[in-house]
Amino acid sequence: MALRISAKLKKALSEELKKDKSEIEDYVWNHKEQKCFLCSEKLNRASDDIELDHDVPEGEGGSNAFENLNLAHVECNRYKRNHSSFDVRPHLKFKRFYESKLGEVHFGDAMAFFEITPTECYLQIDDTQSYANIQTTLGEERLRIHKEVVNGKEQFFCFATLPVSCILNDADIQPREIKINHLFAISADLKKNPLHEQPAIRIAGNSDKKLMLMFDGQHKTVAHMLNGNHSCTFKIYLNIEKPEAVHLVNSIQARIKMLPLTPFELASKMSDEVRRKLEAYEHQIGSTEVSEEGFISWLDPADRTRAKSGIEAAVVDRIIGDSDLAFMKIVERKGIPTSSDFSVKEPAFKKMF
Repeated sequence: MALRISAKLKKALSEELKKDKSEIEDYVWNHKEQKCFLCSEKLNRASDDIELDHDVPEGEGGSNAFENLNLAHVECNRYKRNHSSFDVRPHLKFKRFYESKLGEVHFGDAMAFFEITPTECYLQIDDTQSYANIQTTLGEERLRIHKEVVNGKEQFFCFATLPVSCILNDADIQPREIKINHLFAISADLKKNPLHEQPAIRIAGNSDKKLMLMFDGQHKTVAHMLNGNHSCTFKIYLNIEKPEAVHLVNSIQARIKMLPLTPFELASKMSDEVRRKLEAYEHQIGSTEVSEEGFISWLDPADRTRAKSGIEAAVVDRIIGDSDLAFMKIVERKGIPTSSDFSVKEPAFKKMF
């Protein structure tokens, strides 16, 4: 375990601070806050792997000056380099909290971590059952009620942006602990994409004051919190019973399987994605200056691995779509037999490239 400072940084700091290179490590340790700049945990020079981290990265114009450098865990700094498109500090702070709880973290624990104090929610359904009036710390809102008949019963639901503070996890229906890798993946995705499917809530209580019980979408809601948003849009089921909610969650998690893309379908989609990014790159750089290496460097670091895979997928897509080569006659795809005497399964064919 050690404090690591590169030779380049030692040289720059030696010149700036007028210190011998052999003195730099002790000087940095004694004059910088002895907490990880990224996760905020206290550093132990004897037991932790520590390195000097740029506040503003060199690639973004940051200097090697002492004021632009901070101490960080090596592990935290590596995570930052792989996710430089957004602020990773909340992720790393939550990761330390998660580890301190030995991975046994539920929605209520996340609320405590983010220091969110519970608040109340009031909801009234009008006599026509067409609108609901809701009141939270965000104010009052009139919501359109949607209706659909499911298994012979008319279900009523609406969509509302609610403060996370008025949400309770429906532990009877959703007892699962938070899975940190799943959480971080959703958090990163929400930095670039809108939420595709809202967390689901059922209501409880006989008066206008309601309990908002979240029975699906725990990870999505905490991901919003992780990204600094203390409100989220929820789908509120107004008349769903507990057994029905249990059945719905079980269907989502166990009975309805996500259909995986075949290798060829994935190649086609990745090809389209890469093409759009390449067009944006060429438009910005100019047709005479484009290159594969330049394209990868132009991308956000978090997208580079995916883009490299996308380029490979685009090559496969081009090959299999070439009618002169007629590879499709020998490739055995799921559900589509081949009439050729010789055949190769689709996944194996893709691995050849």
